[in-house]
Formats: sequence, structure tokens, C-alpha cells
Amino acid sequence: MRRLIRSMFGPAMFLAVALAGVPPAYAGCLDNAGDFLWGALSGGASVAACELKELVEAIQNFIKTVSDLATNVASNAKKVADAAVGAINSTANEMANVLGGSQRDLGNELAEANAMTSTFAMAPAQRLPAPGGAAQNRTAATAPHALARTASPGGMRPGVASAPILLGADPQRLHAALERGVQALTALKRSVDQDAASRINAALQRARNQASSHLSDAADIVQTALLAPINALLGLLNDLVRNPAQLLDPIATINTMVNDISKNVVSTLNHINDVITKDAVTTLGSVEGDVQHAQSAAQEGGKLLGLMRRAHQERTQAALQALESELNAVAPRQNGIGQAHTLMSPGMATFRFAPVRSRLHATLAQAVAPTQTLANNLSSSWATIRARHPNARVHPLDPGSLGTAKAQLDRLFLGKPPSEIARAKQDLLNQARQRYGSNPQLLAAIEQNLDGYLRTHSLAAVRAPVMAAPPHAAAPRGGIGVIRQ
Repeated sequence: MRRLIRSMFGPAMFLAVALAGVPPAYAGCLDNAGDFLWGALSGGASVAACELKELVEAIQNFIKTVSDLATNVASNAKKVADAAVGAINSTANEMANVLGGSQRDLGNELAEANAMTSTFAMAPAQRLPAPGGAAQNRTAATAPHALARTASPGGMRPGVASAPILLGADPQRLHAALERGVQALTALKRSVDQDAASRINAALQRARNQASSHLSDAADIVQTALLAPINALLGLLNDLVRNPAQLLDPIATINTMVNDISKNVVSTLNHINDVITKDAVTTLGSVEGDVQHAQSAAQEGGKLLGLMRRAHQERTQAALQALESELNAVAPRQNGIGQAHTLMSPGMATFRFAPVRSRLHATLAQAVAPTQTLANNLSSSWATIRARHPNARVHPLDPGSLGTAKAQLDRLFLGKPPSEIARAKQDLLNQARQRYGSNPQLLAAIEQNLDGYLRTHSLAAVRAPVMAAPPHAAAPRGGIGVIRQ
């Protein structure tokens, strides 16, 4: 009888599959004549079970991808948090270094200015030759406001140029200018040490504390926004592998969870970074002007010291006037509470906070990259599974498949004596037991639909039960894929 069934089913079913093709949802589960027959007799349940089995096998591999994400997301999130704290600390250190360098420069400049002023020799002013002119051997005392003498054109010998004479600076006036330079440098240094430095150092420490204090918040975000949904997905996948028939529509459920996780992983890491850095960045940015002031003060002090050196070395009226002009530009003025302020251009400072923000974003992108890769792997792996298994629910077979299966049953049973019909039925049920013995509901559906086919063709006499379903296993109600006249 088995040989008869195979000989009757084989050619016709193969031809039907070759001509009509297999719908994508059935790929791998309707490969031969038997698959079509069992699909028809089970009301589509055998096809769904086959697809679900393939889905489970794919999900077992997918579980590893999700497990990798669960294993790495916490450590990667900690790296993001640590990188955010490190970026704040690095920025604070950079600003502290700018402040410290400015204070050192101002201290050195003031020390040199003090030494220069204390050793100044009260020598009489001299007329000195201009740089590059002919050497002058004569010297003479000159009044502070005397004009440079030049030889009259008539007194010059042909072909001989007369070098201009530079007036010497008044010693007392020069000494006074040097003392004013010391006072100006002292005021510059005080404005940095007592005002800017205190605000900067307080802000830097506050920013460091703000960043570190949010690490616990970051850990909570990891648990609630990242690990909780990932662990929920893992639980669902493992339940599906253990009990695949319990989920009505596992693909849709998993698809929603995977999409949410993939979408939220990177945005959550960005949120962690923002939580840690937002307050600290605001705090650091609030003292940008103070850092620029310290840097400008040191640069202004260096410029002033350079003019003091020149005046001290050259002792000329021109050098003195250049020094006095600069002193007038940065002269301290007293405000209502007696604190010295200096007039200087913030443009002299090179420190800017905007590039610091750019480095913070670059640090974040680098820290998030490994998790972004894991999230991409999760999405692509699931997309592959979803494309291959768009539906694992019981669904009706197409009319062509049902018609082919019915034609084969007609050849098996119609016009045959009762004894041969009974043997053919028993043979079919024995094969069903071998294939689907672990699924009593599916076996019950096959027997019920086979009886329905025989009953429709007035063969009720051969419907003696030959395989009883377990008492607790309710057969699915017929209709989906059931063969009818």
C-alpha cells in the first residue's frame, strides 16, 4: 500500500509543485508530495509546525547575538560614562593648565621687573646714535626735552651723511616709569590670583564633582533603558525555543522588541553622556572669560615687560615714551571697593571653549561606536530571520495545493472496496504518527480531516477510529485547509 501511495502521489504532486511554484511562506516546508498531503490533512498545521521549527532553529542562533549585546552593553555604557567623566576632567585640567601657565608667566614677569627696577642706575641721560648710524664718540648732558640736533646742509661735507642723534631719557622719569610697570604687573597678577583663579578653580572642581555624581544615574539608565528590554527579549526568545507553540505571533512580537532595542541603544548612550556632561559643561563654560582674562593678563604682562627691558637697556626718550604709552593703556583704576582692574583686549587670549565642546562630541562618538556595531548586528541578523520567516502561524494552503492533495486522496479511496480503504487510511495514519508523534493536536487534526474527507464521499463505513488522540488534546476546529468536495 505504501508503494501504491508513493506511486500515485509522487509524479502528480511533483508536477503540481513544478508548475505552480511554492509560495514564499512555505519555502522549505512544502518540498514534496507528502508535505502537500499533510498540509492539507492538518488544515495547514503541519506547514506551520515546519516553519516554526525552522524559526526556532534560527532563533537559537539569534539568541547568541542578543546575548552578546546584553553582555557588552553594560560594559560599553560604563565606558561611555567613564569617557564622559574623563572628557570633563581633561577639559578641567586643560583650563587649569592655562591658568597655571598664566600665573607662572606673570610671576616671572613681576620678579624680573622688580629686579630691573631695584638695580636701576640713576645715570644722566645721554644722546645716543641711532641704530645703524655712524658711531658717535662724543657725549653730552642734555635737557629732558631737548631736540635732536642735525647738521645744517651747508655744514656737511659733500658725500658725508650725518647720523641723527637720539635723546636720552630723563633718569627720574624712566625710574618712575619702571616703578609704574612693576605696579601694573602687580595689579595684573593680583587680578588673576585673587579674582579669576578663585572662580576658575572653584568651577573646575564643581564640574568634576558634577560629572562624577551622575555616574549612579548612568547606571540606573543602563538597567532600565538598556538591560531590561534586552533581558526581556532574551526571556521571550528562550521561552519560544522551549515552547514554540505557545506564541500566537512570535515574529511580530520579537520584531517590535528588536526594533525598540536597536533604536534605543545608541540614543540611550547619548543620553547617558548628556546626563554626565550637561551640568559640568555649563559650569566650565561659565569661566571661559576668566581663563581668557588670565591668559590675556600674562600676555599683556609679557608685552609690558618687553618695553621695560628696552627702556632699561636703551634709556632713550623713544623707549621711555613707548613704555609710558603702554602703561597708560593698562593703568590700574580703582573701583568702588578698591580692587584693581586692567584694560586689556580679550582677543589676546588664545583659549576658546567651543573646540572643547567639539572634542567632547568626538570622545562620545568614539565611545559609542562599539555598541552601535552591536546594535547594527542585532538589526541585520533579525532582518534576515524575518525575511525568511514572515509568518509562523497556521494559515490556509493555496487552492492549487489543496486541489492537488484532494486529487491524490480521490485516487487512493474512491471506487475502492472497504477493506482497501481501511488499509489505506491506517497506512496514512501510521505515517502521520511517525512524522508528528510529538504533536498530538496535529495528529488529531489529520485524523479528523481524513474522516471528514471520507464522510463527504459517503464512506462513513470505514471511519472506525484507528488512532485516538489523547483525551486532553483538543483537535483544532476544521476549516483552515480542510479538504472539501
